[in-house]
Amino acid sequence: MVEPKPAGKWGVEVLIKSQWAKDNWQAVDYPEKYANQIKLYNCVVIDGKRFVVTQHEDMIEIGAVVGWGNTLEEAVEHAREAGESIKGYGIKFNMGPIDTVNKAIEELVEIGISPFKMDKEEKQSKPD
Repeated sequence: MVEPKPAGKWGVEVLIKSQWAKDNWQAVDYPEKYANQIKLYNCVVIDGKRFVVTQHEDMIEIGAVVGWGNTLEEAVEHAREAGESIKGYGIKFNMGPIDTVNKAIEELVEIGISPFKMDKEEKQSKPD
């Protein structure tokens, strides 16, 4: 068995959307250095160009961007950098209300609840 080694303590995923892709093939372009962070649904590559093939459903999500880091801010910035590099007609990449997540985490910490099981176990195992 191989023991997994996490890339970071935090991970984020941000959806990529395109109203155009609901009924049409969507051309998507981004630098190769972000290939391990950008995941496209139903993707084909033709002559070196990426296309998301329409599924003829009410689905405007065409993929996701992932980011990771040792802090939430690092993970968000990692995802933002990759997501902002995406080019294509009508593609929407929106980080959304990340401040809402930060506020919710702060509120949990204030009442003594760790948002991470790992943190909780570490605190319990440390001697007083």
